[in-house]
Amino acid sequence: MSLAALNQPIPAPSEQARAAAHARWNAVAKPLGSLGALEAALERIAALTHRADISLQPRALLVACADNGVVSEGVSQSDHRVTTTIARALGAGTSSACALARVAGARVVPVNVGMVDATPAGVLDRCVRRGAGNIAREDAMTHDQAVSAIEAGIACARALADEGTALLCLGEMGIGNTTTATALACRMLGLAPDDAAGRGAGLSDEGLQRKRAVLRRVIDRCVAAEARALAGQDEQTRERLGEPTHERSRECAAALAGAAAASDSPPRPDCDARARDARALGALMLLRTAGGLDIAFLAGAVIGAAQRQLPVVVDGIVSQVAALIAVRLAPACAPAVLASHLSDEPAAAAAAARLARETGSMPIIDAGMRLGEGTGALCLLPLLDMAHALYTGATFADHGLQPYRELAR
Repeated sequence: MSLAALNQPIPAPSEQARAAAHARWNAVAKPLGSLGALEAALERIAALTHRADISLQPRALLVACADNGVVSEGVSQSDHRVTTTIARALGAGTSSACALARVAGARVVPVNVGMVDATPAGVLDRCVRRGAGNIAREDAMTHDQAVSAIEAGIACARALADEGTALLCLGEMGIGNTTTATALACRMLGLAPDDAAGRGAGLSDEGLQRKRAVLRRVIDRCVAAEARALAGQDEQTRERLGEPTHERSRECAAALAGAAAASDSPPRPDCDARARDARALGALMLLRTAGGLDIAFLAGAVIGAAQRQLPVVVDGIVSQVAALIAVRLAPACAPAVLASHLSDEPAAAAAAARLARETGSMPIIDAGMRLGEGTGALCLLPLLDMAHALYTGATFADHGLQPYRELAR
């Protein structure tokens, strides 16, 4: 996978199409801007697709299924068997996400990217390895495995786009993935583990304390990995940076080190190639050190969707973190992202705020949800459908009225 090539196939948004969509909204018989973020979402879709004649059908939910070795540390009340059970339900069309998807009119596409158990019926097999490593004690995956998972996500999103999908939602199923996502959020956003850790699918007070302790250990491992990169001692990074390694390893470490990775300056698609590559390699190092195969896959799906001008609706903390990784790998993918909801996970507010700065999309729904599987993303679809019905509905002219004028504020 060429880091430079990730950005090259991604078309820039059409400001002409965005302006046409805005003009259409202003012609609709209602107060100007009165649907707020929903109007902005449709304008964003118009810009991405280069069409003011917006289509939201057909749509799909892509669910990445993967296990995480960190569950052996007691950070969840269940284990990989629940991942298998829910993946089986996703394949059979009986999971929570499937029920919501039927209401939202979305096809559910579950993918095994890293489950411990065998791939259930009805689930695509793109398994990179049987579960990620225990990030409290070892890397989640190798560099090459991270790349393979990202490439699998790119390929799946592209395939769905090529089949005619007009709107792609992202979801995940993997016990322990709020721990991996929170670890990445802590390191990318400069959050304290004790403040960022949540109860996930349901932890006791004692379990929450264990999770916080595990996150502190994971962050210590990330710091150590950054120190090795800084000294030019990280083999997997050195192979890809070439010689001399010291300066570029320093760039790589700075790109992912806590507050530095949480810089208020989002990456630009046209930024210096050397800086972009360092930032991307930093994201890959962080992903393999403390991430999960589902997160890597979803990051790839964001990039693949952007390459096909396919709007991608992200769910809660796990897919938000995946989108942040995607933007670090390929800054040009940012306009494809549509934030759906603000998760109840403690790290979600910071992740949503950072995602808004880096992509321009804020969550529309704030309902305290934390179910997973892409259910929050699915909940946005009926709202978009209602907005679209108005977007294509009666205008001031249809009613024989003069349109409102935009006034300076």
